[in-house]
Amino acid sequence: VSSSVPFLDPCKRPRQAKPSCLTCPYGSARATKPTGVATRHGYGVPMRIAHVVPREEQAWSGVLTVIVELAAALARRGHEVSLWRLHTWDDESYQPALTRLRTAGVTLQDEAAEISAREVGEVVAAGIRRSGAQVTHIHGAYNVWNTRVTRSLTVPYVFSPHSGYDPVSLRRSRVRKLLYDAAFERRMLHRARACVGLTEIEAEHLQARGVRGEVPVIPNGVAPAPARIDCTALRRELGLEARDPLALFVGRLDVYRKGLDALLAGIAQ
Repeated sequence: VSSSVPFLDPCKRPRQAKPSCLTCPYGSARATKPTGVATRHGYGVPMRIAHVVPREEQAWSGVLTVIVELAAALARRGHEVSLWRLHTWDDESYQPALTRLRTAGVTLQDEAAEISAREVGEVVAAGIRRSGAQVTHIHGAYNVWNTRVTRSLTVPYVFSPHSGYDPVSLRRSRVRKLLYDAAFERRMLHRARACVGLTEIEAEHLQARGVRGEVPVIPNGVAPAPARIDCTALRRELGLEARDPLALFVGRLDVYRKGLDALLAGIAQ
């Protein structure tokens, strides 16, 4: 994805001609219109939304990319969005994300970036409460930082597992996850005001874990093709003719989670 990704807005329900903010993941936490926040794009009443980035989330992470693009899209919609970083982004690889966030008007919060693990939950929860945020968006399953934050939050929160409950993912470190489930994860999941799925399948995974009610689905955005693009550049670089088969994979080299085995099997057929 890129900065031009038209992310589907959480307050826009798929397959509805006239989406209602009252049924969106954030809508149940809606209060009054925040003072000093202007309505843009005819969107209605803006909200104050806080996103929390788990500590140690790398710049190339798909989860971080989704958080950054979603936060930026919401800010461009006229919402007052803050992004809480639980570690410093000093590495140069974070610069594109920082540029997108700042350009969109997202407020970066670093109060918990360099404090001890024991203090993280209380510091983030207190800061979000002081900011007047109406809802917090938590990202990622089986994450100790999310557990610490949600145990201290008094503001309603929305939870996105980011494929953390996929059967393939659950098979990894299965015993540890079962223990974590019993001690922390299940409680965090059921305290969420709403849970969001990336796909219809992930929505089913959430419901299978006991999430009640409808699970909104917010797919990843797709960037439109640039107006000018040389479609033959890569083939020239690789020395391939126009009719030579070419398969492209973008992602980390993870056979099971990324389906590389399915890709190779498909190419072979």
